[in-house]
Amino acid sequence: MVWLPQLLSSCKRMVNTFARECWNRNWRNGITGMLYKKRWQGNGMALNKHVNQLYKNLSHKAEAAVLIQMRTEKIGLHGYLNTINRTEDPWCGCRQAYQTVRHIIEDCECLEDTRSTYLGTSFVRDARLFLRDTELIPKTVKFMLATGLLDQFASYAKTLSPLE
Repeated sequence: MVWLPQLLSSCKRMVNTFARECWNRNWRNGITGMLYKKRWQGNGMALNKHVNQLYKNLSHKAEAAVLIQMRTEKIGLHGYLNTINRTEDPWCGCRQAYQTVRHIIEDCECLEDTRSTYLGTSFVRDARLFLRDTELIPKTVKFMLATGLLDQFASYAKTLSPLE
């Protein structure tokens, strides 16, 4: 057997291509991320390199972490915490619905003033729009931090102002 020389860049490209194909096949066929796939891939937000654009206007690592949590619904709100047995009550403080990202962004009456300060007084409140529009994402993340519902980000939230 004779070994032929091959460029290192060619080897890296082949390995990367193979790894990407394997990952995409596993993502498509696996059960991991079902909620994310159900909510976002049907709306033109398939998991690809363009999803990174959603994070371009965020100025801090904490903001990126909150956006990831909001988009995956794996976040410290009662609705999710109840599913993993960390709280007994999934209801929001307004008692009108489970405390979910969608409820907080769209409906919660307790947060009406904070919502109007950070997101404005729009008649259209669509959580999916607020979590996929690159111009609205920074405002949405700052709103979520300003609600005070996410204890792990309390110290960072104190440094925010709605006009940034």
